[in-house]
Amino acid sequence: ADVAHQRRAGSWRTLAAGSWRRRDAWPLPNDGGERFNSDLEQFSLLLRGGRPVKGTGRLGLLATGWTAEKGVPPELHLGDDARFWRYPARERALLGAALDLPLGDGGVWDLGATASVDFFHQEIDPRGPEGWDEPQVAGQDYEENWDRTGFGRLRLVRWLGDQAKVALQGSARYTNHRESVTVGGPVLTYSQWLNSLAVEGEAVFADHWTLRAGLGWDHAATPETGDKPANEPQDAPALNLRLVGDLGARSGVYAGLGRRSRFPSLRESYSGALGRFVPNPDQGPERQDQVEVGATTATESWRLEGAAFSSRLTDGIEREAVPGTNQYRRVNRSELRVPGLEIIGAWTPHPAAE
Repeated sequence: ADVAHQRRAGSWRTLAAGSWRRRDAWPLPNDGGERFNSDLEQFSLLLRGGRPVKGTGRLGLLATGWTAEKGVPPELHLGDDARFWRYPARERALLGAALDLPLGDGGVWDLGATASVDFFHQEIDPRGPEGWDEPQVAGQDYEENWDRTGFGRLRLVRWLGDQAKVALQGSARYTNHRESVTVGGPVLTYSQWLNSLAVEGEAVFADHWTLRAGLGWDHAATPETGDKPANEPQDAPALNLRLVGDLGARSGVYAGLGRRSRFPSLRESYSGALGRFVPNPDQGPERQDQVEVGATTATESWRLEGAAFSSRLTDGIEREAVPGTNQYRRVNRSELRVPGLEIIGAWTPHPAAE
């Protein structure tokens, strides 16, 4: 069941929506039965508003939340090692705001700002069908998590005429995770900072050719790591180069080169995942280098796109089996290479048919 309402209130455009969803079980295709422990019930609410600011600027506000209870179908392919668990409670609330604002009267400066806070809570009951309806006993496995995440980003753009611009952007993300894995057990706290700073320039030159170049710095730190060894703060550079050529109203070419890094999340480094994973706090960031070239051409009824790319992932985060156990751990692999070719063709037989 869903309900939604939109309206204008002066310069504001608003939306309110709510929904309720219930599933008794997933049906099985062969005998008309039901998949065990596949039920779900969820309530959600969304509020959103936006308005123009100083002509071309815009302010957007968002508030959303949901609460749910659900089961997780068993891992029957694992035989006696299959886990049975439920989520007696899963709750999330998100508040966010975004602002795009022209500065001054000359139109040469633009400011972009984004901020959000995210709250999440869940309970995991792994006691199995025989224990789900029984009272909790101190020392039993029963996981409870609380997460708080704050994010902020600022972007300042300086226009250099109609053909060029320079942008400076900084962002920060803080996550605090608290968890208890047994009834009445200790509550451990984990936290992580992810920060980045980047400068980017874009210019049109030489008859419809556009060059974009960016350089950035990413940083990660885990100041709180529960009862696990701490990870040293880590840094990584970021690079982006892109050349685009406009060869006519319907044709163009481009070439791109980039490097980005991804730091392991708190879950990847420290979570035991109900006994299935062994924590590995020594993980480093995975780095991706990618080169891509492509072209596009079109007529009134045909469109053809082609691209060739080569991607190299260094220290990619993957899982590996722990010898002699049914557990896994996440580790950095040495190198993964992915060359590829993509061709897309589209034909529109009539302007009214897409």
